[in-house]
Amino acid sequence: MRGLNLEPPPVEQPTGVAARVFNTYRLLLGVSSLCGDFEFPRQIHSALLLETAELNEAQSAEPDGLVLRAIVERVFAPDRPTYRNIKFSDLAEAIWKNHRLQLQPRQVGRMARELGFETKTSHGVTVVVPTPATLLRACDECGYTDEAIEELRTTMVSPVASAT
Repeated sequence: MRGLNLEPPPVEQPTGVAARVFNTYRLLLGVSSLCGDFEFPRQIHSALLLETAELNEAQSAEPDGLVLRAIVERVFAPDRPTYRNIKFSDLAEAIWKNHRLQLQPRQVGRMARELGFETKTSHGVTVVVPTPATLLRACDECGYTDEAIEELRTTMVSPVASAT
């Protein structure tokens, strides 16, 4: 067997299943294909969707997901989007109030930068500078969505689609 490389057959990622979840099951799905068991992928599809939903929920509860949620809350409060500077300390306070997770403002700033948001000093305090594009990119990266984000995505895509 030395020197023998076995390549599993290519397997298509099921619709609605996260890449991380699919990669965990890719080899198993490939083996079922080699064995001619085409019922197995149908049997585990609901389990893969459930794992995807659990993964998305867990990711949005991670500290960086909570920072993103706090930014989304500020941008979309009360009715329509307002892309004003947001103090790190206000975000840390919102995270504590809503999720009971204590983060220091500097931690919030680091996570906001990692999510792709610009940060700067304004009037003596450090702030996050949200824009529609960075907000959508961060939401895609974290797998976060809600009605307001979907509406923003639609309005951002519509002008491009109508120009072509």
